Amino acid sequence: MTSDSERDNEWYRAKLRREEQTWQCRKELYVHCDRATVDIGTVALRSAILVNAGAVVALLAFVGQLWGTGDAVLSAVFAAMRPFVWGLIAAVFASGIAYTYQFLVTWHAMYEWREVSADAKLSGPPKWLTRTAVLVAIVTVLLVTFAFVLFAYGAFSVSTVLVG
Repeated sequence: MTSDSERDNEWYRAKLRREEQTWQCRKELYVHCDRATVDIGTVALRSAILVNAGAVVALLAFVGQLWGTGDAVLSAVFAAMRPFVWGLIAAVFASGIAYTYQFLVTWHAMYEWREVSADAKLSGPPKWLTRTAVLVAIVTVLLVTFAFVLFAYGAFSVSTVLVG
């Protein structure tokens, strides 16, 4: 016959195993969601670069066809190209900022990994690191959004120039 303390110990060990399984499931969910977020962000960033760069290339090819027609038409087309160029610059700049964000997230994770190790006596990542990562993420999202807004504005500008 087992004593009450042995049953309590076994119950406690079972409880710890359940909590560990719950923690592992949450960790897997977090990693999966983080990977999905990164993939979606990468697609948005690449799309912003692609549409703005494609518009600039298309307009440059169009300018080649208009080269002898007169300065007024060329000036209008070049003016309509500006939003695409600024959108491309914003998207490329967002790409660099996204790299910085990923560096900060990795640095943040290193603090968390150290905290769960046996010899760690840390109190988690510094608050400035978390705040900076959030700020950098917001700036990246705003820059990519701005690049898409500039693309839409540029498309409207080009249609206005071409229609007349």
